[in-house]
Order: sequence, then C-alpha cells, then structure tokens
Amino acid sequence: MYWSIHQRFGKIMIVEAILLALTIISVVGLILPTANTQASNELDSLTVAKLQAFTKLAIVYSSGGQAPALVDELNKALNLVQEAKIAESNGNATEATNFENQARSLISDVLARAPLAQLQAQHEAFNRVLFLVASIPVVVVISTATFYLGLRTWTWYEKMKFLEMKIVENDEE
Repeated sequence: MYWSIHQRFGKIMIVEAILLALTIISVVGLILPTANTQASNELDSLTVAKLQAFTKLAIVYSSGGQAPALVDELNKALNLVQEAKIAESNGNATEATNFENQARSLISDVLARAPLAQLQAQHEAFNRVLFLVASIPVVVVISTATFYLGLRTWTWYEKMKFLEMKIVENDEE
C-alpha cells in the first residue's frame, strides 16, 4: 500500500513539474517583447520562397527525375539564409542584407530552373515506360523462340537416341 501511494505521489509531482515548466515558458514568451523588423519580414518571405523551391524540387524527384545541381543551389541558399540570421543577431544589418540578397537570387534561380527539370524528369519517365512497353514483345518473341528451339532440340535428341537403339538392335541380330 505504501509503495502504490508513493508511486502515485511521484507521478503527480512529475505532472505538476511539467505544468509549472510550461506555465513559466508561456509567461516568459508573453513578457519578452517580439520585434517585427523589416529584416525578419524579409527572412519570412525568404522562408516562403525556400518552401516553394523545396516543393518544386520534391515534384521533380517525385516525377522520377533528379536535379542535384538545383539541390546544391538550394542548400547554398539555405546556408546563406542561416548566415543572414546569424549576422542579424550579431547586429550586422548590411552583411545580413547581403546574405539575404544572395540567397534570394539563388532561390529565384532554383525556382526558374525547376519547371525545366520537371519536364526533363517527365520526359525521362516517359522514355523508361516506352522502353519497357516496347521490350515486352521482344521478350515474348525470344522466350517463344527459346521454347521452340528447345523443343526441337529435345525431339532431335529423342530421334537420335531411338536411332542409336535401332542400330544396336540391328548389330545384335
């Protein structure tokens, strides 16, 4: 009985500690002022552009294509955005703006080249399907010819065996 009460009390203490921590975090979040500066708004628009670029690249890859050059450019842009955030937090607004502009140009380049990569991916997927469909009759003809030649070879083997048996019978007589 003592252990079950102690275990229940321990669980209640853990729940209370979690609730207390959540309350403190929410109060601190309300107390601290949040600054909506122009730089953070630009970073938000960069975030939207990053998501659009990522979505377009995901469509390219889901179409069966690959675009490693575009992925590399998007990764470079993401690194530049991260450097812009670091520069902004250090108070270097001009460097942050420079990084943001470089990232924005890379992302716009990715967004411009993604539709072409998607068309290439669809074209490659169509060519793969066409090759598979065209190879089906070839495989059927080859397998039919192999079966026919195998059957003819077996028949020839059986005839030779029978002829050999006849020759052995004639020699014995």
